Amino acid sequence: MPTMIEGLDPAAEVKAKPQRKPNPFPTELRGKTLGFLNGDGGGQHLRIDNLFDALQKQLNDKYRFGEVIRRAKWRTKTGQGASEETLNELAARSDVVISGVGL
Repeated sequence: MPTMIEGLDPAAEVKAKPQRKPNPFPTELRGKTLGFLNGDGGGQHLRIDNLFDALQKQLNDKYRFGEVIRRAKWRTKTGQGASEETLNELAARSDVVISGVGL
């Protein structure tokens, strides 16, 4: 009796969400709001947070941001990403956002 082998196509169809149109980069950063999006869903938040701490200090010493916002993506067994609420908040409140991914 022949053995049946099922082939899987690794090029799965992706339903991409419409991309946000980026705001123009501000010409002056003093007093602006800096956002950080921790893209590490793999349990390395501490490493990314340490990197963000160092970046925040260096950038703030130079540009004197008015506020800093930090948010994180989520991760489950089926995927990871940032919620619409998180992305909307960062887009609405931040003048510049740095997104990091852990290794």
